[in-house]
Amino acid sequence: MIESDAFIVYQLPHHERRFHAEDYYISGYKQCTKGEGVCPDSEIKGPNGGEDNVAVIDNHNSRADGVTLVTFWRPLVTNDTYDVALNQTVKVFGAIGQINQRSMDIGLSYQQILGHDGHDRSKPEDFKVVNFMDEDANQSCSTTLRAHLAHRAKNDVKPVPFKKHCINGRKEFNMEIGPTGGEKGYEAITGLPAWGFVMWVNGKLAPELCLRVGETYTFRIFTGTNSRGNGMNFHPVYITDDKVGGYLKKNKNERAKEKIYVGVDISNPDHPVPTWTGQYCEWMSKQGEEEKKDTAKDFCEFKKSLERRCDPIDTTHKKKTWTVPEKGLPKLLYYQCFSHKHFGWKIHIIQKGEKCPCVNKSSSMMRMSHSLFKIVVAFLLLKAVEL
Repeated sequence: MIESDAFIVYQLPHHERRFHAEDYYISGYKQCTKGEGVCPDSEIKGPNGGEDNVAVIDNHNSRADGVTLVTFWRPLVTNDTYDVALNQTVKVFGAIGQINQRSMDIGLSYQQILGHDGHDRSKPEDFKVVNFMDEDANQSCSTTLRAHLAHRAKNDVKPVPFKKHCINGRKEFNMEIGPTGGEKGYEAITGLPAWGFVMWVNGKLAPELCLRVGETYTFRIFTGTNSRGNGMNFHPVYITDDKVGGYLKKNKNERAKEKIYVGVDISNPDHPVPTWTGQYCEWMSKQGEEEKKDTAKDFCEFKKSLERRCDPIDTTHKKKTWTVPEKGLPKLLYYQCFSHKHFGWKIHIIQKGEKCPCVNKSSSMMRMSHSLFKIVVAFLLLKAVEL
């Protein structure tokens, strides 16, 4: 889906009857940073880009069998470099998933990818093509996809989530980047939407940490330095009282509600500087293998399909230490990414002699439904077919 044009149709909290549509371009499987990643066209700067050419036509939407039909509009041909011309045969991808609290932060951990005929698709070459100039073909696409979605709504069976991990009694933590694990991973563990990547700690996907007051802990940072200006691989770590994170993306009022304990220099509030940075290392699919987030029976099997790869040029990782203050801390903090939201998870602050409240256990069965933030997202991804 890289280099795909995308129509994002979504619903925001407290707007149950109103849908929005926005024009996106996908240059990478990461949250939009400096015009790279999953970005609104309006965020991409350039002489022939930066136009939102999609709009909802009618917000009086019909709903039947658990499926809402939203009608939106886009010209067949635009002057935007990032828009695929629709007066030709194109491949069509569809997906359903969650978005974060701000509509810009589109999640990539879609629940299901659908071909234009309504069947599940796992590889781009499996998708059929659509000729938008052929009205009969378009009608067939609409009816079969809607029928398939209606079937899903009636048979909404979710997979068993991965085991939750708790790290207790350790004094050193390797902070790295890795995949979300799909529906079985970050979303099931945290109950929050994810967009493709999250923090892994000591080889575990978004574990809970237990830190004891008065103790000193070492954090080895492998989340990027931005030395080459690659914002998509720049995920500075910081510790905060905020469940969402992404301090860089917040406005002045949002920042005022968040307290940072370590990892960001906020001596100049208008220009916060992340200080916990280091060599970039990522858990990713082994060469020649597919990520087994959907087929793996448990986290161990999922991890076996991955390997750890690090930036071969910027090889300097940094050790950061933090002595947990004995007073003035809440019982619950979070390790987060400075640049992006929904990246980290819980840190339990415990007193001397107190037991850690988290344990290693299987996640309870969760129904990741559209009630999460009361948001619905539908992706329609388009890429021109080489004929």
